[in-house]
Amino acid sequence: WSNLLKDRGGAEAVRWRESLAAIGGPNNAERLWPVQASGFSDLEARLNQQEKTIIDDQQFLESIRQLFRQ
Repeated sequence: WSNLLKDRGGAEAVRWRESLAAIGGPNNAERLWPVQASGFSDLEARLNQQEKTIIDDQQFLESIRQLFRQ
């Protein structure tokens, strides 16, 4: 989290602090935090990473299920 809290300077810093406050800080219930994106390529990269994480999590859960089935 410390890398997300660094001062971003100027008006951007205000928006950044507002974004962090809006989600309830680092201990928010949904464990969300803002991610800076500049354009559609950043959004696409974020989407791809989220999809990969979902697949990784599903595979992990399936491996746990397999352990309990034994």
